[in-house]
Amino acid sequence: MAVNCAALPQELVEAELFGTEKGAYTDAATARAGLVEEATDGTLFLDEIGRMPLAVQAKLLTLLEERTIRRLGSTRERKVDIRLVAATNRDLEAAIAEGDFREDLYYRLNVFTIVIPPLRHRPEDVPLLAQHFLERLSAELERPSLGLGEEALAALQAHSWPGNVRELRNCLERAVLLAATGCITSADLGLAEPRSPSGGAETKGEPTDCDAERPLPLDELERRHLLGVLGQCDGNRTQAAELLDVSRKMLQRKLQEWGEEA
Repeated sequence: MAVNCAALPQELVEAELFGTEKGAYTDAATARAGLVEEATDGTLFLDEIGRMPLAVQAKLLTLLEERTIRRLGSTRERKVDIRLVAATNRDLEAAIAEGDFREDLYYRLNVFTIVIPPLRHRPEDVPLLAQHFLERLSAELERPSLGLGEEALAALQAHSWPGNVRELRNCLERAVLLAATGCITSADLGLAEPRSPSGGAETKGEPTDCDAERPLPLDELERRHLLGVLGQCDGNRTQAAELLDVSRKMLQRKLQEWGEEA
């Protein structure tokens, strides 16, 4: 059972995870089991656990310590037997220092940790991931199998990937749709030129008409930045809107204008 903690409204997280009794709140017409009970005898995966409200963190700690839960509006403890797996892209130790995450819950969760470095720290993985996505996307989009040119591969490995693997997949999906030949070019990717340490764009030999650096239009810069932030938030538009300091309605409108609703 997989749960994205960032996608649940804060006021509903407790009810969704631990269930409710009839009459627990105005719309609770019947008793309902929560996701934790649904996962009994199996595995509960809490994605973005760093976004879980503090009040619910206390109940999660009780679950881990006592293997019991209490539905919202109930006085009866219920036994559950689950394996818990959690994931986050936040620095939980920093969140503890800021008072956003319980220290006791952190140490209770931190039994066995797998750290996955961001894609920008493992460029050697990019060719394998790119080939994997190209094969899947070609089948999904019913396009002929596409290759990846040397310049395109170099551009992929030089990119910083603020949106990690999801951004890479989205980039290749656009390239598959735009490719005019059987080989994806750097122009199909639409990535910004990598920057040199001095702050200027890197150049390799004499620039051609296609490779010469051109300033990007302001709306394209806005689009790329917005999609990068959305990728960092695993597609959660409410969270992305908060980070961008815009309304969710405005974010939705921009995505519709750019045809990024899929």
